[in-house]
Amino acid sequence: MSYNILLMSTGGSGGDGPPGESSDSPIEDAAGAAEWNTNTGGDQLAWIKKSGINGGAPLQVYCQWSNAYLWGAAARFAGGDSTASNASGGKYRWCSCKNPQNNDNDWGQATHTFNATFVKFNGTESARTRLWFEAQGNRTRLLITGCDHNNPTEYSMTNSDTWGTRMQGETDYYRNDQGVTSGDRLGTYHSNTGTPPDDWKTIGRQVSDGEGTSATSNDVGMIVLCNQSKWDNNDWTAMNLIGWKRSGVSGQWPRHSNGSQDPTFWTEDNVANGNNVSENGMAVIAENSDNGNVKNQPDGEIVLMVNLFN
Repeated sequence: MSYNILLMSTGGSGGDGPPGESSDSPIEDAAGAAEWNTNTGGDQLAWIKKSGINGGAPLQVYCQWSNAYLWGAAARFAGGDSTASNASGGKYRWCSCKNPQNNDNDWGQATHTFNATFVKFNGTESARTRLWFEAQGNRTRLLITGCDHNNPTEYSMTNSDTWGTRMQGETDYYRNDQGVTSGDRLGTYHSNTGTPPDDWKTIGRQVSDGEGTSATSNDVGMIVLCNQSKWDNNDWTAMNLIGWKRSGVSGQWPRHSNGSQDPTFWTEDNVANGNNVSENGMAVIAENSDNGNVKNQPDGEIVLMVNLFN
């Protein structure tokens, strides 16, 4: 006597294999994400499938399972990476820009990617995946290394926009000749991951000292992490910056005071050396910075993740 045995998937996968481990059986819901985490230990590349992402086709991306959420990586900000971006502007990856609604930068909804299948802190390159401009989620998770705060931190966001859409909510990050402005708080830490230091408690977009375009020290940050009170009072002290500059301005981009070149991609560790960026500098991550006292952190890396299924 012979028997035909039909093996059924437990759900959360579009095929007959274990969820997340191949393009034939991607993770499609929270149940599949939890099963993937149990099977693999998580914290690695996974195949996912979700409406609105990659045209609904399976996509491989670095993921974690934490606090009943599957988190997918949208970006990695690497403090020492001066590699040119895929964007038409040709600046280094995550270079500050005036208006993310232009498609010549990395901050908005343009559809270029780079290092799309990076894993956590493996390598020292910046990254941008499709999740930056396609994945909607009401939470953000930061993985941090090389900074004074190195614990994962989750933020409850004010909306479920993609990060590209969030950044396009501000059309002038430089605010030249407008005085100090601290822009918009977008999220507040969630206690699931403990209480971070005060200067990492909220996440938002835009800070500028509002100096003129010809100034050699127009200080700007694109993504800002700081205490809640800084947003309410245009108080630029003790802020952590992603995508910063201290220079003049030419149109969309930072500009050297000599008018004929880009500012220097800053490589000095101002945090370790106890000093700051003088002028004509720009880079990716700065820590514990005040107006006029920007402190570059070339050893820092920050992975930004969004919740995919909830």
